[in-house]
Amino acid sequence: MTKMTNRPSDPLEFETVYKEINRIAEEDALFSIDVGDNIINSFRYLHLTPKNKWTISALFASMGYGVPGSLAGALSFPERQIFNISGDGAFSMVMQDIITQKKYNLPVINIITSNASLNFIKPEQDNLPIPDHSGIFIEDQDFAMIARGMGVEAVTVTKSDDLPAAFDKAVEVT
Repeated sequence: MTKMTNRPSDPLEFETVYKEINRIAEEDALFSIDVGDNIINSFRYLHLTPKNKWTISALFASMGYGVPGSLAGALSFPERQIFNISGDGAFSMVMQDIITQKKYNLPVINIITSNASLNFIKPEQDNLPIPDHSGIFIEDQDFAMIARGMGVEAVTVTKSDDLPAAFDKAVEVT
């Protein structure tokens, strides 16, 4: 796992993203983790401690859980560092709530991983007797541009070498 988190990648791979989250996360940070691959990756790569709080929607697998979970976390624990970790599919469902973060000045660090698909569903469809995948590929979009349009500072990162500066900026602005 250490080898994977330390490898440079272009295009960006998710393991190095978690390395940066761990680097900047305070020991009592709160994580709202959206469903899908991010739950599995968070369990594998986040360095959670007994002081952390984290929340997921495991029972119902409700896509779009990360943003509202982070809003609730920021309102319930205003003194703590808050992260939302979402995939592109889940974030697309609720990204309009970033304006709520802006309106109430909630200092959430939003991390959106993007692979232009509902990747967690793909293996399920691979097990079905159908020739093609159905409804799992989504259009890639620039979430940072969307966030900036809502008045939220944001950056798109595509190379692992650009991650440290982006995460340092996230800490600075929150």
